[in-house]
Amino acid sequence: MESDQNRTKVADSDRGELIERMILDVVHRQHINKVGDAVVSLQRLDGFLTTQEIHDAIKRLEERDEVNLSEEKINPSFLRNLADVEVNAPFWLAIITTAA
Repeated sequence: MESDQNRTKVADSDRGELIERMILDVVHRQHINKVGDAVVSLQRLDGFLTTQEIHDAIKRLEERDEVNLSEEKINPSFLRNLADVEVNAPFWLAIITTAA
């Protein structure tokens, strides 16, 4: 049983390191400077990443001074979120179907 727990900890550690590398890559390639933008970009790359995992990895990177990302002061507007057709495709499909 202890070896299963050790394997889980190692797997979690490996996953955390992988997420950190992904963050560094995305931040440098796309010149991202906001946490929210990093989260969106990473979740587009890997839909299985949770927001919490990404935030935790960013926090670890910031503690080691590897990245410096700012938090968005203002939440994105409702209309700006609706304009993201890729994320909101089911919503728009329902609206169009209802209107038709």
